[in-house]
Amino acid sequence: MHTPIEGKPAWVKRFEKKPAGKIHSHAEYAAMLASLDENIGRVLRQLDDLKLADRTVVILTSDNGGVDFPTAKSGNRPPTRNAPFRSGKGTLYEGGLRVPLIIRWPGRTKPGAECAAQVTSQDFFPTLADALGQTNAPRHDGVSLLPLLKNSKAPLKREALFWHYPHYYPRMTPASAIRAGDWKLIHYYEDNRMELFNLKTDPAETKNLAATQSAKAKALREKLDAWRKETDAKAPIRNPDWRPRRK
Repeated sequence: MHTPIEGKPAWVKRFEKKPAGKIHSHAEYAAMLASLDENIGRVLRQLDDLKLADRTVVILTSDNGGVDFPTAKSGNRPPTRNAPFRSGKGTLYEGGLRVPLIIRWPGRTKPGAECAAQVTSQDFFPTLADALGQTNAPRHDGVSLLPLLKNSKAPLKREALFWHYPHYYPRMTPASAIRAGDWKLIHYYEDNRMELFNLKTDPAETKNLAATQSAKAKALREKLDAWRKETDAKAPIRNPDWRPRRK
């Protein structure tokens, strides 16, 4: 779903009659989600009707976490929430980075199976290339997920995940981030600030451990700096007029 929030009137009325949830209460956003579910069903049924389902890979994902702050296009109210994760779209906190990922791959995935591995959208290209026998295709910062599709606990040959966000957003100044195992470090450009979180014990990112776990912060910062140099990541230009909306 995306702004503008424009649910089908019949679906909106249906959800307006339901009691508000503890976290979610936007009937129009719920209506759009229902329409998404409906249309995914249409696609899958069409694959069945064309007898293509057994040889078609279906991947459902998203480009970012939900917008959890009010906008004019969402009726001046937050269209959704990403709880228990912090913040949302346009940030390097978990509410902005975590997205749904469902893969239906006949002969490779088992219905209902779950996998807790840390993966990223860059992994799709090498995964599909390997499945087609194109093992020499470029990796583009990704790794093949074929081992995980057979065994959800299989190890991936990757040390860390990286993000580079040299932009200003309502609740974010330019920053980069690295995640290695349970640890994530965010480095902000403007004031050289670092935030370190243990996502296993603190998935909501409420405790910045950069000061108390200085050795871990230093090690991750060195890996992040090396990755930025290796990829020639462009540094942002400071915007002195920018003011944050809210955290």
